[in-house]
Amino acid sequence: MSERRCPHCHSPLDFQTLVFSLNPIIIRCKTCSESILVSPYIAAILVALMIGVGYATWLWLAELGFAPNQSLPGVLLTSLGLVYAYYEGLRSGIIPSSLVETDGTLPKQVSTARPISQQDPNEAIGRVIPRIKTRSYLDAVRASIDNTSENPTQDLPFTQPLFGDLVLAYAIDTDEGHIALSPNTAEHFSLPSEAPGTELKAAAEKNALPSLSTIRQAQQGAIKQLSCDNHMMACGVLFPALWDQIEANEETEVVIAVLHRDHIWYVPSNNPAAIEELKAAVEQFDMDDNHSLSRTLYVREEDEWVEFDE
Repeated sequence: MSERRCPHCHSPLDFQTLVFSLNPIIIRCKTCSESILVSPYIAAILVALMIGVGYATWLWLAELGFAPNQSLPGVLLTSLGLVYAYYEGLRSGIIPSSLVETDGTLPKQVSTARPISQQDPNEAIGRVIPRIKTRSYLDAVRASIDNTSENPTQDLPFTQPLFGDLVLAYAIDTDEGHIALSPNTAEHFSLPSEAPGTELKAAAEKNALPSLSTIRQAQQGAIKQLSCDNHMMACGVLFPALWDQIEANEETEVVIAVLHRDHIWYVPSNNPAAIEELKAAVEQFDMDDNHSLSRTLYVREEDEWVEFDE
């Protein structure tokens, strides 16, 4: 039975990550931080089983005369054994999840409600979306692929420098999750196996627009915080028209922080106190979150984002 792997970067499920996961139905990939989803019914059964078996082990050890502090290691070992069984079930595909079956280089599609046809490139083009990543993400994926792939060049996702420490990547939005667009996955979906050209980039941006049409704005002090549906807010930096409108409303340029795939924060560039407030808030932002991006501040110069330098 072949091993299931991350649908985004094809890395194997990490047991330590599973052990320390706070949510048994949403597990973060150690390499790319993609969410690996598990059926909540399966997770509920696992939690109930762990509690039941742990309690039964505790009672059994108590009957044997063990003190509570002596029983605890036995209970923990029993629970760890159940977690390992859960891990093996996910890795082998016995337990349903968003992990995908791989042959070492390419994810194999499992049945979905609306599978993408390999013979219909137009359907695949309609599923290609942009993704904002960091250089550190690319380094992590490259290291993982070098260790696991027989053809790293073909499995490395297409990326291009964006600005600062951010890079532009692409993914195919399947019904099971996002699959990074690489030469191998492009060929699998009957797309050109070279870096995305003008037409595919335009299609990806068009596919992102429905999510960006749901932009919501909150405000914390002087900082305005943007978010939208489907984890696409960071992709807002790709659309000059959005920032033309924002800057028209503010009657000045804005300084932004692309902190997370779900958030962009900004303040007017002509308000030094607001800029200092943004800097302080950025420093306090939890960059250990799996989908955090950058603390660097940016401002537009002739429609190009550049690092903000007072």
